[in-house]
Amino acid sequence: MDRFLRNNTVLRLLALVIACILWFAVATGGGSANVSGGVTERFPFPVHVLTDAGEVVSAQDITTADVVVTGDPVSLTSLPAQMRNVQLVADARGLAPGRHQVRISAQGMPAVSYSVQPSAITVVIEAKATATKRVDVTLVGQPAAGYRAGAPTVQPAQVQVSGAKAAVDDVDRVVATVHLDGATQTLTQVVPVTAVDQNGDPVPGATVTPAQVTLIIPVQPPQVTLPVVPSVTGEPAAGYAVAGLQVSPAVVTAYGVPTGGSWASVMAPVDVSGWSASRTVSVPVRLLPGMAGTDPARVSVTVRLEPSLARQFSGIPVTIVGKPAQGTARLNGQPTVDVVVSGPATIVQKMTAADVRAVIDGSTLKSGDTSAPVSVLVPQWVTVISISADHVAVTVQ
Repeated sequence: MDRFLRNNTVLRLLALVIACILWFAVATGGGSANVSGGVTERFPFPVHVLTDAGEVVSAQDITTADVVVTGDPVSLTSLPAQMRNVQLVADARGLAPGRHQVRISAQGMPAVSYSVQPSAITVVIEAKATATKRVDVTLVGQPAAGYRAGAPTVQPAQVQVSGAKAAVDDVDRVVATVHLDGATQTLTQVVPVTAVDQNGDPVPGATVTPAQVTLIIPVQPPQVTLPVVPSVTGEPAAGYAVAGLQVSPAVVTAYGVPTGGSWASVMAPVDVSGWSASRTVSVPVRLLPGMAGTDPARVSVTVRLEPSLARQFSGIPVTIVGKPAQGTARLNGQPTVDVVVSGPATIVQKMTAADVRAVIDGSTLKSGDTSAPVSVLVPQWVTVISISADHVAVTVQ
């Protein structure tokens, strides 16, 4: 015998026979069992309990059952695909509240021989209770640096909680959770809702309708408070002039990240073309680069108009303001100019020659310049109509 086992050819044949036996056992077994010349397959399914509209199942002894199918190996080859649409149903409709044993039936079964194990389920039926609950929103995480989340909006704001009275009584609130991590814009998400008790734990047996809500969470960019500077564009009707501007509110909250520098203020321009009387108008705030919006987005600007008046001021001396980058500048002689201005009558009537200045910007002059442009400075809302000389002689050394 020992010599027999030492023979390599014999050992190889023996190993081949054992391998064939094992392969056959696996191929014909596979979780199945031979029964009276046939093969059985077990398919587990959840058990769905049907109740009347005003009742609920508060307890059941099992949640799943097996469909046991018997047949020959060839006919069972395609069975798993045919079993995908099978449902196990326990019809408890028409039963009064209390404990009942209900038969389990298989629906959608293919034409095979089968049984359901166990064949019945024990359930406890109770009258359904309902309650209306407001949805509480839980925000998890933070938006991107500098951004902030506003108050969320929930649609719908209230939901129905139903189930056995004990379960409904345990519900403290209904919560919906949304994650804000790194958000830089308003989020709109459809999220599931959960009925929880006072400890924040889910309440078994409590059903929420609808099961999902829509959350809208505004995410606002970094903000800064800026003054509003009103301005006018266009020209009022002939014979009228702008005498003053007033804006309300005087400051707004601006949102965004500045591009190309910082923000100092925002403009609120008003087009007064053709106006002949004072008005108060609502205008949008003009956004700056990188500005996502302002709060409020519009401001109220009051434009005061008056009849206009023109006056001439003669012999206004010209002076140099500022110095050249190199060298010095001086006027040739003592030049003067005559200036005609126009503006609101109440302002122009009070003006004197001291309110009109004719100046040269010395910082713009360079060596070799022989003349320089004249600028006229007048009070706010007053306009220079004409000047007798727009350049005067200078010497730059």
